[in-house]
Amino acid sequence: MENEYLFYGKVTPSYLRVSFNIHDPPIRLTIENKFGKLDYALLLNDTDDVVVKINSEKLIDYLATLFDIVRSFTQSFYDTALLSTGVLSRIDFSTIYLPNKTLAQISNFTPWLPTDLFDLKTETLFTLKNNPTIRVALLDIKYALLEPDLTPLFAYRVIEGIMNSFDKLNNDRNKKWLLLRDNLNVTKDFFDFTMKLSTENRHGKLLDQTINDRKICIYTALITLQRFMHYINSNENKLNDKTFPLLDKDSIKIT
Repeated sequence: MENEYLFYGKVTPSYLRVSFNIHDPPIRLTIENKFGKLDYALLLNDTDDVVVKINSEKLIDYLATLFDIVRSFTQSFYDTALLSTGVLSRIDFSTIYLPNKTLAQISNFTPWLPTDLFDLKTETLFTLKNNPTIRVALLDIKYALLEPDLTPLFAYRVIEGIMNSFDKLNNDRNKKWLLLRDNLNVTKDFFDFTMKLSTENRHGKLLDQTINDRKICIYTALITLQRFMHYINSNENKLNDKTFPLLDKDSIKIT
């Protein structure tokens, strides 16, 4: 395998050392996925630095997807160490050394969060966090972004949480969905893709998802949250369909 990628990052909290009890480091494995075979090596040391070496049979064009894979596998090693050491750690990568001998910043190829959706003022958005549904939805959005393997699950939690906020005295889910769609001007099929992946996530089915799949799930959750914020900010009045035109599955535009 001629193409080598070196991922550099940090483990937090840095003051709690993680013991893997590995007699013959580094940790190695072969990952098989849409990129073909990837040789993975986690280079262990006694600092808070994390270095992962990936050797690939071919050059990889989709660095964002490769990043998701490497981060997921690396985090899983530290999550395994949690079981024996009790140390809860988080892995964050910052740069990748590429086969062409250049450094790529992680932030350079993952800025796909559509921040222009939220057209309310910052002060208004902060005030809206007093709404428990919005507060939990923002937490779920964060984890949808941070945890590649669970993006659909957390994205759909945003949508379900908003759905459950309608008609709180009634447990009729069908009625709640109707109220959500009617008040936010969204069709049923707008949620189909995220719901399908979320169901597989929730039932423990492993997903071979792309960065584009994650984008769709994140966008669906974000636009639902954005419209819900406007709904709450307007004293829970149905959104004007001229300002907020009807959204269906064909309205999801990902770049």
